[in-house]
Amino acid sequence: MDEICDSIIQKLPHCLKIEDLERSHKITKMNSYNSLLLFEVHKYNMLLKVIKRTIVHLKECMEGITIADAENETMQLELKNKSVPSCWKSHSYVNS
Repeated sequence: MDEICDSIIQKLPHCLKIEDLERSHKITKMNSYNSLLLFEVHKYNMLLKVIKRTIVHLKECMEGITIADAENETMQLELKNKSVPSCWKSHSYVNS
């Protein structure tokens, strides 16, 4: 499980810098897509933060630093089964 967690952390990209996007993609009446872009980047960054936070917490539970709860146990089982953890799905994009 430790290898799975480390692999995910290593592959996880950094959050996008919203300030840089705001400078390069000004929101105007003529280009409202930039507003949508910033909204989607915010959602993407939140998902990345949730993934990192939950992986770090799971590793702490496995090391005995913190106490595991039902969500941690469920996440561990889902990762072992090569499934996307349900705690990530609640922050992810809807599949259509």
